[in-house]
Amino acid sequence: MKSMQQEKGIILGVTELDEQRIFELSIQKEPLDDSIVISTARINRKTKVVSVIISNLEKKNSALP
Repeated sequence: MKSMQQEKGIILGVTELDEQRIFELSIQKEPLDDSIVISTARINRKTKVVSVIISNLEKKNSALP
């Protein structure tokens, strides 16, 4: 099962696979297939093991030296 929630350019997708629930946080693009996943969290509902991956983030140039 997959569900999505959208708010101000951010999408939270939730997928359930066997004992795992997968949460993906994305920056919305048009078309939606071009959206950029910035974090993925996998939670095993049986063992309670959590894995988080943060990706596709660029460091902004800072005005500070």
